[in-house]
This record gives sequence, C-alpha cells and structure tokens, in this order.
Amino acid sequence: MNEGLVLVKVTIHSFGHLHGMPRRSGIYLDTAVLRNPHDDPTMRYLTGRDSPVREHVLGTQGAAEVLADGVEQVETLLRLYDPRDRRVDVLVGCQGGRHRSVVIADELAALLRLRGIGVEVFHHHIDRPVVEDQGDDHGDDHGGGR
Repeated sequence: MNEGLVLVKVTIHSFGHLHGMPRRSGIYLDTAVLRNPHDDPTMRYLTGRDSPVREHVLGTQGAAEVLADGVEQVETLLRLYDPRDRRVDVLVGCQGGRHRSVVIADELAALLRLRGIGVEVFHHHIDRPVVEDQGDDHGDDHGGGR
C-alpha cells in the first residue's frame, strides 16, 4: 500500500535551558558534558547546522556515548510501548539552544532513520539571539563541558 512511507514515531526537540524547556515529557539528553562551541569566538554566532560547529561537537569526548545512549533509550521505549501508541519524545538541551543540542538532535535523528524509525526534529531556539553570558553549564564541571 504505502511501502515507502515511514510513520513518525519519534519527535526530537532541541532547546536552550536559558530560553526555557519545551513542555514535553520523554527522554532527556543533556549536552552540558560536551565542549561548548559558544566559547570559541569563531563559532559563537554559528549554529549546529554549520560544519565547524558540527565537527567540534561530534569530535568531543563523550558525544558518541550520548548518541548511543539516546538510540538505546528510544529503541527500548518503542519496544515496550503499546503498538497503537508508539510515540517517543526526546528533549536535547544545552545552554542557548543553538549549538550542541542542535548537533546532537540532528545526529540522533539520522541514526534512528538508518534503523528505519520515522523521526521529526524541532529546533526550538536555533534562531534566538546568542546569549553572551552563559555562565556555566548547570554549575557542573564535567571536564568537557566548557
């Protein structure tokens, strides 16, 4: 019937904590453990859709683990949910919502699509102005966050 049609089962929301969290429940991936492109003046005004930012984030120690964890959580929930109601929301947060969360959300979507899972992505804060003083990432020192 619709052989090429893949139903959307996963919705990924990237956002910046400094702008507020989307009103959703689901899996939460915190990217504060990854190096923040905002700290590099050459990347500050770019977004996670730009190659230098993408390479910077994905090249950070821990990025592969965050993505693998996200894929595993999504696949687990999709297996456990009632087949009639198999929808999973994933929230991916960073400080400003322009860099790390965008890269991880897009990459997670690509990995899930490779597994035949229908995905849609919403970048809630990618077009917001850069927040010049981001403070620190939740006060945590994860070694790679900043």
